[in-house]
Amino acid sequence: MVVLCERIHPEATQWDFIYEVVRDQRFIDRVGHVFTEYGQVEMQAYLDSFMATDGLAASEVHERVVHIMRHWAVWAVWNNTNVYTYLTRLYELNQSLPAAKRIQHHFTDVSVNWPGLTKEEYWAYQRSLWNRDEQMARRVIEEMGRLAESTSIPPKCLVVMNYRHAFDLTGRLPEVQRQNTYEYLKDAFGDRAANVLLNYWLFVPIAGGVWDSAFEETGNRLAGFDFKNSPFGENPFDLFPFRPKVKGRLKYRDVFTGFVYVHPLEDQYQQYGVPGYFEGFEEEARRRAGLVSEDYQRKMEILIDWEKRGHVAVKQELPIRPIESVLELFLLGVTAVGLLIGVGVFALGRRRGNR
Repeated sequence: MVVLCERIHPEATQWDFIYEVVRDQRFIDRVGHVFTEYGQVEMQAYLDSFMATDGLAASEVHERVVHIMRHWAVWAVWNNTNVYTYLTRLYELNQSLPAAKRIQHHFTDVSVNWPGLTKEEYWAYQRSLWNRDEQMARRVIEEMGRLAESTSIPPKCLVVMNYRHAFDLTGRLPEVQRQNTYEYLKDAFGDRAANVLLNYWLFVPIAGGVWDSAFEETGNRLAGFDFKNSPFGENPFDLFPFRPKVKGRLKYRDVFTGFVYVHPLEDQYQQYGVPGYFEGFEEEARRRAGLVSEDYQRKMEILIDWEKRGHVAVKQELPIRPIESVLELFLLGVTAVGLLIGVGVFALGRRRGNR
């Protein structure tokens, strides 16, 4: 079991990489199962039926993928392009494979019945997510157990979880409370489970950009390695600033098994919008957004308007670029202030000396 730590949700190139892994003949022959945080469990039967239906036209594939994405878990509306593209590609891949070799995709997220959901029911659902990570892990554990009963060869799988869901912040200490999906999976599967970090950024690059600079020196070649016995693994874990004590206590080798470098930061991009996602769905999208907040409703109007204007699947730069600019301005300001203070002290010293 390999748990892959996804970058920020709308980043597109990571799902190109995930698809390349899934379509690799070695994955098809030896693994064949993918679990994702994306997709609510109650939509599993619909997904299975869709993937098992041969000969669908491109328009029918589109309709079925959009239907799945209109019944997302947790979020009232989800129109990131990457998952739509991945599921569409997955159907095409499976159509090229014999039935016994087709990739089985499994949803893990906590189910919600959106049609007719009231505001009270929505917030009750949100409260039920307090142990969402445990529920997602349980789905993987139970399904892997079921698969193990049907074969003499231990089943293997890829699990894609976003950000902290793929972390192990326990130090493998039994007394530390489990909070992240991978932590539960590691408890259940032991050495059969590993977690892998994709090259990432969060507000600022990992290790202050040192890792990215190192890979740039090698021409940004694809790379993958274990953190154990690697200098990268010895770096303090700084990808979770929301819990500062983690940085001093854990290193990258404590939190992740391995690392994959694919697509440098300058090649990564965000992509929003699914063709026809809101078409005939506008009122339901507005109603769902209203369950969340008035601000979310206003955001929904913007998304609906974007689709009407044809702004769908448009590439956008990662927000790290403006963040880097702000940091550069901040550091420039600090330097300028320091220079002014230095000049002032120097001038004051000379005046005193002249006295």
